Amino acid sequence: MRKLLIAATAFVGLFAGQANATKIGEESSAPLFDKTIPTESVIGVAWPLYPDIKLTPGATNDPPTPLPTLCADHYSSTVRHVTPATKLAVYARYGLPKVERNAEVDHDVPLVLDGRNDLTNLWPQSYLTVGANAHRKDVLEVKLYRLVCSHALTLLAAQNEIRGDWRPAYIKYVGPLEAPLPPTSEEAD
Repeated sequence: MRKLLIAATAFVGLFAGQANATKIGEESSAPLFDKTIPTESVIGVAWPLYPDIKLTPGATNDPPTPLPTLCADHYSSTVRHVTPATKLAVYARYGLPKVERNAEVDHDVPLVLDGRNDLTNLWPQSYLTVGANAHRKDVLEVKLYRLVCSHALTLLAAQNEIRGDWRPAYIKYVGPLEAPLPPTSEEAD
């Protein structure tokens, strides 16, 4: 509880610092979400449809994790570690409020494709945006993971397909974003 309070205080401090960092008419050098990225307003918040590559370039492990390890059952649960403080920092970097139920802090390159638990691989993604949302990206993650683990696609190719604007990869490997979600029994990340 104490850590959460400290994180919340730091989060508020980030916004206070940004508000005081510039005067009217001056430009800020603080990293802010690129407002040219398409967004969709859900519950009064403009959610990015894909990560801002300046804030979230999609960090991966170097050297890469060996495929037998990466493709082992429940691999991602053994390496997942994103603290509440890190999640707050992600929302702050994108200038968004922390939302409990309608969004998640997602990995740009998912853990199952050797992405890292690092600010440079994390972004806030809504569950409620139409078409391009966290549920659809999960479907793509599972599809790419299966292709990599069956040796039908290289790990590097899968990482490049999903990094940044993941929507073209979804259309290429899954289908139209507007179509009903295909049934899935697994989630990746």
